[in-house]
Amino acid sequence: MGPALGFGIGTRAAHNVRVGLDGSYATTTADGTRESIYGAGVVAELHPRPASGLHLIGGLGWAGYRAGDFTYDAVRLRLGAGWDLPLGGSWVVGNRLTYDSSAFASLRTNGESVIPSVGLGTVQFGMYVGRR
Repeated sequence: MGPALGFGIGTRAAHNVRVGLDGSYATTTADGTRESIYGAGVVAELHPRPASGLHLIGGLGWAGYRAGDFTYDAVRLRLGAGWDLPLGGSWVVGNRLTYDSSAFASLRTNGESVIPSVGLGTVQFGMYVGRR
């Protein structure tokens, strides 16, 4: 699909666990039709070794797809991993690789199902600045 925009906000739940809310949006035009993918959910990051920047990512939320008259809305499962690098103080810069998977929802047009039980998966590589 191409570049996407994402936003997250959260807090530390334990010394090695962060939890929060995230949202994402990506869009492109294919064959004259605007396609958009939306996402929102609850996410957790587990730092298995607190002295390391490595963290594992898991989450649950919603995924939506729009293309012309076609719509898709389903539960989303997110899995991934990332790495934080200290910038100074409590600030970090990092990268992450995540996979979002949704399934068992219908692709709809004008409120009617045209394809039952569709799956949607997206791989995302992202870079971020945040506070640790």
